[in-house]
Formats: sequence, structure tokens, C-alpha cells
Amino acid sequence: MTGKFNNFNNSNQIIGNNNTISCGGRNESIYLNLQHMKMFYTLLDRCHYINDEVQAVMYLLALATEGNMKQVEQMFDFDEMHIRPENFEQAWQTGGTSRAIRLAFILWNGFPTEEHQEFNGIDCIFGYSSWDRYFLQAIRMRYSATCN
Repeated sequence: MTGKFNNFNNSNQIIGNNNTISCGGRNESIYLNLQHMKMFYTLLDRCHYINDEVQAVMYLLALATEGNMKQVEQMFDFDEMHIRPENFEQAWQTGGTSRAIRLAFILWNGFPTEEHQEFNGIDCIFGYSSWDRYFLQAIRMRYSATCN
């Protein structure tokens, strides 16, 4: 891998026991596992531009698809740089992955899709998944200026 974001094994980054990435002693991001981190940077490499929305969505897609690029491409169009809400209900999705995808859409657009309104309340996304801490990380990424 030779992309601009795939230099995640440099000497300044250490993966801790709680799956955090530390840079200079400061926690930057948390990842479910090494595969999640690698996929996140692989997805960023495919993007035409990077901003807070893109980072949050790629983070959640990397989490939800567990490294399956075909599934990522069902959810996100890299050529046009937009989410594909028409593919929200794929057979591979579980409760946790669908929550991650719905949160990604909200963080991308600022609002849920009309057909998924009743499932996008905070109480429908959080509290049902061991991924809640990663969902919060995605929100921190999306609103980095506010969180810092």
C-alpha cells in the first residue's frame, strides 16, 4: 500500500491495549482493531478530498464493513463522493452495521433519510451496540473543531 494515508505504522504511532492510537502521548483515535484502522486509511486514500465529514464517514464504513471493499462500494460512491442511501438495507448488514451506516449518513448530510426517520433517533443508534464508543469517535471526527 502506497497511498498518502497508509503510513500508519510510523514510529510516532503506537497501538495501545484499548485500541487507541497515540501520537506524542496524546490519544488521537480509537479503532476496533488493526483491520479497522488499516481500512480507514485505505478508504481515505480513495477519496478525492478529505474533510471532517469524509473522515467520519470513512471511519464508520471501515467499522461496519470489516474490511470488505465490495460492501463499502455499495454504501459510498467514491467517484461522485456521496453516500448511497438506496443501499442501506443490504443482506450483510446486522443491527450494529446498520446503526453505523445510519449514523454515517447523518454525519454526512446532517439529517437522516426520509425512509429511515424513525430509526435515526439517538436512542435508536446508541445503547444497542458494543460499538457506541466508535460511534462517539466518529462524532468527534465530524465535529473536530467543536471537540478540540
